[in-house]
Amino acid sequence: MGTWGFGNLENDGALDWLQDFSDEPNSIKFNSAFLLIMDNDEYIEAPDCEEALAAAEVIAAIEGNACEGFPEEDLEMIQKAGLHVNPDLKEMAFIAIEKIAANSELKELWEESEDGMKWYESLKDLQKRLKNK
Repeated sequence: MGTWGFGNLENDGALDWLQDFSDEPNSIKFNSAFLLIMDNDEYIEAPDCEEALAAAEVIAAIEGNACEGFPEEDLEMIQKAGLHVNPDLKEMAFIAIEKIAANSELKELWEESEDGMKWYESLKDLQKRLKNK
């Protein structure tokens, strides 16, 4: 796992997804990130989790609630693109976060880490920022 912190954008998978989104911002990218989680009632692989959490972070940023350390150039792109979030997409983000926290490879990896509780706190913070608009 190419990870350097417990934040949702502090791993290679999330930043790769964010770069792809920045290159071509559209709702299809959100849907594909969330549907991998939504359509999975089994075990969710870590890379899929990282992408869904990155997508949720972008939704929070679009609504003016970006996490600390959100890449400045990506925030500028979001502002220039004039992106908006519909309620269904936001609901998908909430469900994805809940599923990741309940049963995923990423959850297991963080539970094995001394920063596991900080990771859970980052998920709760993301949910709070998603609700704030």
